Formats: sequence, C-alpha cells, structure tokens
Amino acid sequence: MKTKLVEFRNVDFSHSTFLSKGKKRILSNVNTCFYKNTTTGIIGESGSGKTTLIKLIAGVLKPTAGEIEYHNSVSEKQQIQILFQNNRHLINPVRKVSSILDDTQSLFKSRNGENFYSMILDKLQINERFLNKIGYQLSGGELQRVALARVLIAKPKLLILDEPFSAQDVYAQSKLEEILSFLKYELDVTLIIVSHNLEAVQDLVDDFYNLNEGRAAT
Repeated sequence: MKTKLVEFRNVDFSHSTFLSKGKKRILSNVNTCFYKNTTTGIIGESGSGKTTLIKLIAGVLKPTAGEIEYHNSVSEKQQIQILFQNNRHLINPVRKVSSILDDTQSLFKSRNGENFYSMILDKLQINERFLNKIGYQLSGGELQRVALARVLIAKPKLLILDEPFSAQDVYAQSKLEEILSFLKYELDVTLIIVSHNLEAVQDLVDDFYNLNEGRAAT
C-alpha cells in the first residue's frame, strides 16, 4: 500500500488582478495525492498553474477553497523544499560558494552532521575548486548544483524540482538523473518534477499529473 505524504481535496486557488475586476481562478477542483518514495511529474504549458500548485504543496500559498492534508510529519519545517528554475536570483553573486553552503550547513549541522554534508558535496561533484568560486563566476548548471546542495543539506522528505533540466547540457542532464536516482533510492526523498516537456521527464517519473488551464487532465 502506498504511503500518503500530501493530499489535495477539491482545491481551488484564485488571486486578485489589476487588469480585471474580482479574482482570477488559477487552479480549479484539484484532487490528487503525492506518495512517499515516488517520483511524480507535473506537466503543463506555461500558465497552466504548475508554479501555483507546487507553492500550495510547499505551503507558500494557501488554497482559497478545499483542503490540503499533510501526512507522516511532512508538514514540519524544512521537510518540503523547492528548487526553483531561476537560481541566479537565489545565489549571492559576490559570495564564495563555500560561504553560501557553510551558512546552510550551520543551520542543520546538529541534526545531519559533517558526514552528510560531505556526502552531498561529493555526490554533486562540488570540489575545493568549485567551493572557491564566486557566485557571478558560476554557469547555469553550476548555479543549479549549488542551489540543489542548499536544499539537500536541509534533508527534505519531499523535494520539488521546477524545470530541473532547463540549464543543462546533455552530459549534465545525465548526471542530474543519477543524482535524482540517488535521492529517491538511497536518501528516501520523494520527488516532484515540474516540466512543460513530457519527453524530458517521462523516463524518470512513476506517474504524471497533467495541468491544462488550472485543471487536471489525467
């Protein structure tokens, strides 16, 4: 039997807009469940509601109708992490990578220990040379690895990746696929991968949740 982590029941989300009177509905009657130790793909075109859905999962937004229930303590602080697509705005361009990651490690050192931190750096191939780089010197793929390291240091139970292959070349995509497999099978991290491209993720996921104009098209 599958173990539930996050369950949506008849969830709607709307927000006020400046261009029209009243509220615009972004998501309508969402009913779905995300299960432990699975990889779910959230697929949909730009504007379909994917970003709103993952923010609801993470508790960044609250539904305007319906209910979201969290199971197995996944709602505890830091248990859900999102790796957003645009990492350049999240990494300080004038700080060393080592300083950025050490700050994060200091928050979780008592819980995770040095061995876990070293394992994450090793798995993401963040070596001494990489750690000495400054934020502005990083490529798109390197920025993504630093951002991923930061969220993994928090040891999440559920990790949401927003368009994870957008900044990657073919080789880097292959390495990222290895990392995702490591997270799922060795660290027991449940994964949600958001993409507009079905082909990019179809070999990685156990099932899909397809959004079309805020509604599920399953």
